[in-house]
Amino acid sequence: MALFSYVACPVMYGQEVAPGQQSTDQKTVVESIAELQKQLQSLGSRAKVATLKPSERVEQLTGLLVQAEELSNKAVTEVDQRALVLARVQILLSLVSLKSAGSEEKLEELISGLQAREDKSFYRIARLKCLEVDLLKPGTPLDQTIAKLKDHQKLLDEASFSEKMSVMATIVQLANSALPAQQEAAADLLEGYVADLKTVTDPRAERLLASAEGVLRRLQLPGHEMVLTAEKTITGDSFDWAAYKGKVVLVDFWATWCGPCVAEFPRMTKFYETYHPHGFEIVGISVDSNRKALDQFLEKKPLRWTIVHDYQEGAGSPNARYYSINSIPRMILIGRNFEVISINARGQALEELLKKEFPGVEPPVEKEPESEAVTDKSSDKP
Repeated sequence: MALFSYVACPVMYGQEVAPGQQSTDQKTVVESIAELQKQLQSLGSRAKVATLKPSERVEQLTGLLVQAEELSNKAVTEVDQRALVLARVQILLSLVSLKSAGSEEKLEELISGLQAREDKSFYRIARLKCLEVDLLKPGTPLDQTIAKLKDHQKLLDEASFSEKMSVMATIVQLANSALPAQQEAAADLLEGYVADLKTVTDPRAERLLASAEGVLRRLQLPGHEMVLTAEKTITGDSFDWAAYKGKVVLVDFWATWCGPCVAEFPRMTKFYETYHPHGFEIVGISVDSNRKALDQFLEKKPLRWTIVHDYQEGAGSPNARYYSINSIPRMILIGRNFEVISINARGQALEELLKKEFPGVEPPVEKEPESEAVTDKSSDKP
C-alpha cells in the first residue's frame, strides 16, 4: 500500500485534571513535546542518517514512538494533540522506510482510528503528512507527483490552510527544484496553487504566497522579458537595464562566499572575451550582504563585466526575492529581443546556447578546472 493512501489514527485525550494542577502538568507536556520534536528532527538530520546504522535508527525511533504515545495520554489541548499525531505519523513513516517489522500495520491502525473520530481534522493532517513525505521521495518524476496530487484533490479541498500548509510548501519546493525539462509542467502545477493561496486570509499564507509567486515568475520567464531593478553598478555608474536590449545578456546571481559561483568565473571570462565583441554582455547580481567583502574580492579578482550589488539591510536581495532565487549560482540568458532564452544557462548548457546565438563566432577552447569542480549541490542562499 502506498504511504499516501494510509488512513490515520485516534489520539488519546488526557485525563481530567483539577484546575489548579492543569497549568503545571500542561507545562510539562508542552516541554516534553518540544523535546520530542527536537530529538525527532535531530534523528532525521543528514549527520545522524550518515552515522547511525539502520538498526540503531529503528531503536531510537521506536523509543520516540513510545514517548509520543505516552504523551498522547496526557495531552489536554488540541494543539498538543495535533503535534503528537504528526510526530507519531512522522516516526512511523520513518520506521516504514527502514522496513521495521509491524510499522506499516501500526501506521494503518493509527490512521484508521483517526478516521473513525468525529473530528476529521486529525485524520486529514495525518493523511496530509503521509502525502507530504511521499511527494518528497527522491527521484519521483513530476508527472507522478501531479498524479498523486490529483488522487488527493478531495482531501486537499476539504483541508483548511493550516492543515495543508506544509503540503503546499512542499509543492512550491518541488516546483522550485524542477529540472529544465519539467519546468513548464511545474509552472502549470504551481499556477493553480498560487491562485488558491490568494484566497486565503490566514496571515501565514502571505510568505508562502510570495515564495510561490516568485518561483512561478521565474518558471514562466522563458519567452518573456525579465524584470531587473537597480540604480547603480558597483563603480557608481547608473544602471539602465533597458539599454541592454539588442544584446545577448547573461544575468548571473552570485556571491563572493559561494564556491560554485566563483568556480564559474574562468569559463564565463572566456565566453565574455570571445563573444563580447559580437554583442554579448554579462550582468552580475551580487547578493552579498557585506559590501566591503565584495569590494575586496573584486580588487583581488577583477571581473570585466557589469556588477550590481543587490542587497538591502533586513530585506536581502530584491531581485533574487522577486524570482524566489534561493540557491546560487543562478544564470539566466536573455536574447537580443530581450526575451529570456533559458533560466538554467550554466556550464555546458551556457556554452551550447552561446554557440546558437553566435553561429559565426569560433567558440573558445574550454579546459575543465582540475581543482574546482562545479556542482549543483550548493546550499548557498541569498
